[in-house]
Amino acid sequence: NNIVPSLTISKKLNMFRTIKLSYTNRIKRPGMSKINTNTEISDLSNISRGNPLLFPSQSHQVEMGYTSFKPGLMSSFYLYYKESLDVIEAYTSLIDINPYNIFETNYYNTGNNKSFGFNFYGSATILRNLTIRGSFDLYTYNMKTNLNNVDLVRDNLIYKYSFNANLKLRNGYKVESRAFFRSPR
Repeated sequence: NNIVPSLTISKKLNMFRTIKLSYTNRIKRPGMSKINTNTEISDLSNISRGNPLLFPSQSHQVEMGYTSFKPGLMSSFYLYYKESLDVIEAYTSLIDINPYNIFETNYYNTGNNKSFGFNFYGSATILRNLTIRGSFDLYTYNMKTNLNNVDLVRDNLIYKYSFNANLKLRNGYKVESRAFFRSPR
């Protein structure tokens, strides 16, 4: 199924504020490294191999948001629910070849994930020359599956944030800086 609908309904509350409700469907196809069957040996203890039988992952997301604009200041807040089907994840297993232990990583469609989340984005321009932007995302990751007769459960609270600053200098020069972080899964 290659039809990926998207629908957005928004209401302008006044000249500077908007609320929005949206539905998005996405398909995420596996990358080449995840389907390539050639063995990659990163060192004597770690190998990885792709899986050509992977299905594309599909997600459905519903979000509700609020956006506010003022001269030099913009902010948006979103609450969302996302269901991902046939999620592709790495699975590492131990191959015991005496006297060595080798870790082999393969990729599988592990199951479905249902997430709830909150997202914030803000931007401020200071003294016309400096623009500062930041974002924060907090969401759940809930995966239950069975691989090779092993029950696997992942219930995590994940967060990520980023900051960006842009400084305009004279004669058309500009300096930009970025930083980001994502919590472990």
